[in-house]
Amino acid sequence: MASYNTPIITTQGQSLLKATIANNDTMTFTKIVFSSDDYSQSTDSSVASLTALSSLDLTATARAFVDVNDNLKIRGVANNQNTTSAFYIKTYGIYVKNSAGTEMLFAVATTQNANFVPAYNNKQTNQVAYTFNLAISSTSNITLSNQTDVDV
Repeated sequence: MASYNTPIITTQGQSLLKATIANNDTMTFTKIVFSSDDYSQSTDSSVASLTALSSLDLTATARAFVDVNDNLKIRGVANNQNTTSAFYIKTYGIYVKNSAGTEMLFAVATTQNANFVPAYNNKQTNQVAYTFNLAISSTSNITLSNQTDVDV
């Protein structure tokens, strides 16, 4: 079973979040990417400086909702139906659009032990889900974590 590192909000994600809190911009969660890019040995600051993921192995529409504890959750669910090559999910990325319509990488979560996604065999579909949890108790205390809903 995969194990995950705490997600890191990118530098551009931090800037957009601050602008949104200051009511100078808006952000809409657009997609969650399941990627074979391996940043497990990267420093937090180098992950925060990412502006995009190079391998977009699976992409899911981001669905934002508020749970019973008033935490914002952003979930993506994908399957391997269009996957022709097997891969390991080593990185999860969440993308947002600002008010100008520019899409950017908002946050990245890396894995210590990756999930395997097989190539589609025309018989059985494998599904994977990932949820980013965004808890804001005050503008000086923003916590981003993850939750796996369905393993491959």
